[in-house]
Amino acid sequence: FTSTTTYIDITNKRVKHSTNIFGIIRIGNWVNVEPSMKIGIKKSTLAWRSYSQSNRTIDIADKNYKIYLYGLNSNEIIPLYEAKTLDEIQSEIEKLSKNLGIEKI
Repeated sequence: FTSTTTYIDITNKRVKHSTNIFGIIRIGNWVNVEPSMKIGIKKSTLAWRSYSQSNRTIDIADKNYKIYLYGLNSNEIIPLYEAKTLDEIQSEIEKLSKNLGIEKI
C-alpha cells in the first residue's frame, strides 16, 4: 500500500519526491531547482533469486534507467524519472533539461 512518487513543477522550477503511505498520506518536501544543479542518467539493475523445492535456482534481473537530480558536489538528490529503454530516458532528459533550465551530466 506504500509507494513513492516524484512531482515535477516546471513553472516554479521545483521537484518533490514523496512517499505515499496507504496511498493517501503523502510525505516529502519540495526542493527548488537551482541553475547550479544538474541531471544525469544512471543504469539500475535489481536481481532476485528464487529456490524451488527441487533445489533449482531461478535468477530474475530487472534492468532500467533513472534520471537523477544532482546537487553542487555531484551527490544524488532526487530520482526524477524511470524508464526501461535508453531511448525513452534520453528523450525525457532532453525535455527536463530544457524545461528546468539545468545542464545534463
